[in-house]
Amino acid sequence: MTAPYSLEKILCLSAPFLLGMLLIFFNQIPFHLMPYYHQSFPFVCCVIFYFAVFNPKVLNVFLVFLLGLISDAITSVPFGFNTFGYVFLFFIANLFQSYLINMVFCQLWCVFAILFFCTDIIWAFLFFLISGIWVSTGFWFVQYLFVCLFYPLFCYVLGILNRRIQEVS
Repeated sequence: MTAPYSLEKILCLSAPFLLGMLLIFFNQIPFHLMPYYHQSFPFVCCVIFYFAVFNPKVLNVFLVFLLGLISDAITSVPFGFNTFGYVFLFFIANLFQSYLINMVFCQLWCVFAILFFCTDIIWAFLFFLISGIWVSTGFWFVQYLFVCLFYPLFCYVLGILNRRIQEVS
């Protein structure tokens, strides 16, 4: 029997939040896909979606809000945009959790792609309303494509992490 607050239990329960923070900081590294074209990828959306569907007790809406605030603090977008996107993604995925949890992986992948698409469109529209600058479609498409293509890899890693969290708790 383990202690109620063992180090292993604390690390396992905080792992999704810490992974989200790591991915937010990773998102700030510019990748040069084409000359003079910097790209960042919000892979944290994969983590938020996965835990909203499979284990919302570990990564709840408060922690998602906190991840959004941290992301807003270190990016150059208007304050609150990433927070809104992350909370919106979490809320919609958690709202339909009873349907999503019974889907096969390919269906869940398609739902993530659609939900991430809607979140990005809302984000871009709000950004245009506030700043008057329209986000280029090339920037958006590359970001969307990479996040959606890496979703299976993240699901595999997050599935292992979620299984470990359920064993410990």
